[in-house]
Amino acid sequence: MSLEIMGVRKTFHTKSGAQPVLRGVDLEIEKGEFVSIIGHSGCGKSTLLNVIGGLEGADEGKVVLDGFRVEGPGPDRAIVFQNYSLLPWMSVYDNVVEAALSARPDRKSDATRDIAEKYLRSTGLWLHRDKKPGEISGGMRQRTAVARAFAVGPKVLLLDEPFGALDALTRSNLQQQLIDLWSHEDDTETVLMVTHGIDEAIFLADRIVVMANPPKPSVAEIIEVKIERPRDKAELPKDPEYQRIRERLVYLLERELVTPQTNEQEAA
Repeated sequence: MSLEIMGVRKTFHTKSGAQPVLRGVDLEIEKGEFVSIIGHSGCGKSTLLNVIGGLEGADEGKVVLDGFRVEGPGPDRAIVFQNYSLLPWMSVYDNVVEAALSARPDRKSDATRDIAEKYLRSTGLWLHRDKKPGEISGGMRQRTAVARAFAVGPKVLLLDEPFGALDALTRSNLQQQLIDLWSHEDDTETVLMVTHGIDEAIFLADRIVVMANPPKPSVAEIIEVKIERPRDKAELPKDPEYQRIRERLVYLLERELVTPQTNEQEAA
C-alpha cells in the first residue's frame, strides 16, 4: 500500500485576491510510515491533510491510495482534529462504537464492540466509558478521538495537531500512547501528523516534511529520522542524530521559511 500525492495545487480566493495555499505538492508515503508535517501557520499543512482526507478537492493534481484516486471521504482514512469532534450527547463508549459501525457497516456489531473495548482499554479510558465528553478532561476527550480513529480501522490515520491544545505533561503522555498504539497494530497503519512541535515531530516520525510559506514551493525539504525505535524521550536529546535533525529544522523554520504573509486568512 502506498499513498501518492501528485502535483497537488490548491488556491483560496479571498477579498484580497487569490492565495495559492498548496503549490505543487509531490509526496509518496509507504505503508506503515509515520510522517510528520511541520511548518508555519498559513503554509497549508491542514489544507493538505483535508485534501488527503477527501474533505477538500485539489484544483490540480491528485491523491492516490492503493491505486485508487481519492474523490471524497472514506473509511480507509480517519482524521483526528485538535477540537476532538465528539458527539456530546453520547458516552465515550458510544462515540467510538457509533463511528466504527458507521464506517464499517460490513463488520458485525459484536466485533465492532470488541474493537471499541480494545482501544478504550489501550488508551486507559475503559473505566470512563459511560461518561459523556463534557464529563471528562481535554486529554481524555482527545484519547477518545484517537481510540475512535483506530477503531474504524483505516489504512491512513490523519492527525491535525491533535495535542496542540493540551498541557505539556498530557501532550507527552498522549504522544507515547499514540506511538504505542501505532507500533502494536497487526496491520500497521500509515500516519500523517500535522504539528508545530519540532521535538514532537522528531520523537514520532520516520520522516518529517517541512513546508514553506508562499510563494515558495510547498515542500521545502523532507528529513529522514534515522533514530532506532523504540525511542526513549528522556534519552533522545542526547542522540547526535536528534541534535542534527533539530538544528536543521530550527534553521529551516526560522531562516529559510520566514516569508512575509499577506494572507490574513490562516490556511494551515
